[in-house]
Amino acid sequence: MSSHWLKEWGQGKPPSKWVIEIIDDTLSRLEGMTKEDETAIASLNKEITEKFLKKVKPTSVKNYYTYLHKAVRIHFKGKLTPFNSIKHPTKGISEHFACTLIDTPNDIKAMNLGLQREALDWKQHNVVTLEEPDLIVNRGRELLESAIAQYEKEGFASYADIGASLALLVGLRPGEILRDAVLTDSSPYTVILSQGQAKTRGKKRAYEMPTLIEADTVLKGYNILRNTFKADKLNDLELEVYKNNLRLQVEANFSGFVPTLSRLNEETTVNPQRLRAVYDAIAVFYYCPPQVKDFVYIKAINGHEPTPGKADAAMHYLDYQIGDGAIFSARGQRQGIKLGQPGVKIIDGIANKLEKIDYQSNLTTQTSRVKEENTNENNSPALMRFLKKEDQGTTPEAAPLDITPEVLGLSPEWLKRLEGVMIPIS
Repeated sequence: MSSHWLKEWGQGKPPSKWVIEIIDDTLSRLEGMTKEDETAIASLNKEITEKFLKKVKPTSVKNYYTYLHKAVRIHFKGKLTPFNSIKHPTKGISEHFACTLIDTPNDIKAMNLGLQREALDWKQHNVVTLEEPDLIVNRGRELLESAIAQYEKEGFASYADIGASLALLVGLRPGEILRDAVLTDSSPYTVILSQGQAKTRGKKRAYEMPTLIEADTVLKGYNILRNTFKADKLNDLELEVYKNNLRLQVEANFSGFVPTLSRLNEETTVNPQRLRAVYDAIAVFYYCPPQVKDFVYIKAINGHEPTPGKADAAMHYLDYQIGDGAIFSARGQRQGIKLGQPGVKIIDGIANKLEKIDYQSNLTTQTSRVKEENTNENNSPALMRFLKKEDQGTTPEAAPLDITPEVLGLSPEWLKRLEGVMIPIS
């Protein structure tokens, strides 16, 4: 079968050659099946799972079923009949039965769910500390500045070196660095990511993010990369080899500086995904206002949509925290140690929220003050009656001798106002 469905694949990473072969064979066999062929469907599902497991770990099987389901939807578009279609259990739309009945086996789903819960529990109760964050940042600076110097001298620089440095210094993914991200200047230590963020589910958001060194140096390296490495025409599959080279440079340059995570997947070296978490931890240490929760700041600098009450979306990025030694050197500061330095600002996504909070706080304070003053004004009728009698020429003999502010029931505020104007009766 010709893989015509690949021509309509659209956005997203296309499957590799061995996956295409499995999908082509599956589509061919599905042509003669109906949703009533339960035995044949179960047998095909088992066979596909075994083929996937020969190539990938059980934790990755679901990704390959996702490829299969997408191909099925493309292949059978316009070919659905009452015999080969069913209602999707949650979406309520008709689709080919293979998108539901041929899927990751339940035992593998249960195992993956258990691993996810175990990983989340580990993240909630364990962290890896960065005892010398400045040393890590300086390594990223040296790598980037060396590549820039090479370009200025020879007209050439290693895309993998620049990419590895940007993975740390601005916390981007390999695909964003090499092809997709569009960065523009914003301030001495921030840039704007205007497009190219991965995992946006089709939504486009521009947002400000901090740079761990001067933004102009980061942008200089980024612009050199764009001028010398033309990846805009590469699809995801073609880009993969270059992403792998970037990963190798991350490993070569940061393995001696960044601790690894060996909890579940037995990692033995650092990778770009871990550098994103390192970037987040150091960005919080450098630039996050002390009154802002770390996970709130991390979600903002990663361009996550605000989800009130949900911190788990940023849990992945909390694998690293700044160690006690670095905090001691910062005189006990855990967040925002560079705030107040020349050129350093709070990113707009956080500053705007703080301004709103301050405004609401001031508004509440003003409202309370008005209420207090209104309460005090409730004492004024008695005072007005007293002053009116004075204006009418009431003689001291006619006025009660025991009239005092306290007798009038005045508040402490009014007592203070009257202290300087009242004459004691002798």
